[in-house]
Amino acid sequence: MKKKVISLVTMGMMGAALLAPGGALAAQHQSFRDIKGHFAQKHIEAMAEKGIVSGTGMGKFSPDQKITKEHVEALLKKASGKEVKLSVNHRVAVAAAVVYAFDLTPEADKLTDADIQAAVGNFTDKDMIPAEDVKQVAYVIKEGVLSGVSATEFKPHDEITRGQVVTILGRLDNKGKITLKTNMGGMTDKQGKMTEDQKAMMEAKKAEMVAMMADMQALFEQLKKDGKLTPEQLKLVEDMQKKMAEHQAMMDQKMKDMAGMDMAGMGQGTSHEQHQQAAATKQVQKMATQPAGHDPQHTQG
Repeated sequence: MKKKVISLVTMGMMGAALLAPGGALAAQHQSFRDIKGHFAQKHIEAMAEKGIVSGTGMGKFSPDQKITKEHVEALLKKASGKEVKLSVNHRVAVAAAVVYAFDLTPEADKLTDADIQAAVGNFTDKDMIPAEDVKQVAYVIKEGVLSGVSATEFKPHDEITRGQVVTILGRLDNKGKITLKTNMGGMTDKQGKMTEDQKAMMEAKKAEMVAMMADMQALFEQLKKDGKLTPEQLKLVEDMQKKMAEHQAMMDQKMKDMAGMDMAGMGQGTSHEQHQQAAATKQVQKMATQPAGHDPQHTQG
């Protein structure tokens, strides 16, 4: 129970970091303590360094955790700059979305029946791939962007994991398909105004934040329905949700303000909002790790 509540707080802190004035665009090298030896390790590290993906908190990336369709949409938009909508988070749907997002449809349409057979013919579940998606699936397999879960199974309707999505992005990056800049350098025009690249990135960060909040809300509602939250924990999560909503409103306003402002000084110094945000995040983390029934007002430090 305690772990579930802390995971809610962790998601909140991730959202706060995404919405921070400097954090939304800062790319930095980082690794995670739960990816060593994982098949997606090198891609996770590469995409995290580019600022495309972030962890799930507490030094973890959770590569085998299922990822929501909203989060996939946000990642694809961040990496390609193109708006994508998914109906489900299944492997086949993501394969088709990748082809669309990176403008690979003309290349996929060139595949012959022999090409398709060579790509998917060995999968015993190939007939479960929808006819309208078979060319896209065959294309990403042929290009080495996505593979089956084994030599004989593709599992088209399995929910895709964080590690699988990032592996797709990493392989696309290796092919030079991801060109969107991920830091402030070179992202303003000669007049110092926001470029289309930066607008796309800010929109993608906002979409990722919205998806994360949706995940948090779903978990919160389930815990509340099951009666597994103490009054103190209930108040903590409700306060955190309120703070997250405030941060989202702040992001909306910043995007409006930044559309015409001089970007030369962005990312330098520490704003009053950053100080407030850091203090609030620290307090939420401290409260979340207290035992049930602990009185937050008597917490020292």
